[in-house]
Amino acid sequence: MTDEQRQEFMRRMNEGMRAMSEEQMAARAAEQAYGMRNAWPDGVDNVRLAQASMNFWRQEGPLKPVTIQTPPTLWERLKRWLRS
Repeated sequence: MTDEQRQEFMRRMNEGMRAMSEEQMAARAAEQAYGMRNAWPDGVDNVRLAQASMNFWRQEGPLKPVTIQTPPTLWERLKRWLRS
């Protein structure tokens, strides 16, 4: 590495380590956001994220609502047993 290359390398390294304002950091983050690995648009809720992570073949359109089934109560189990 020649002295000129070393000086250019040191100049770029020092430029990357200088203090930046909040506006400069926001502008740099906005420039790099498109290629980031975990970049998600604002407003995505946890249910949609969970469904997207479990669905290998994404479908276009609205997502199905998530329903949580509660276990049957004792009375419901007794009625089911008597009907059978």
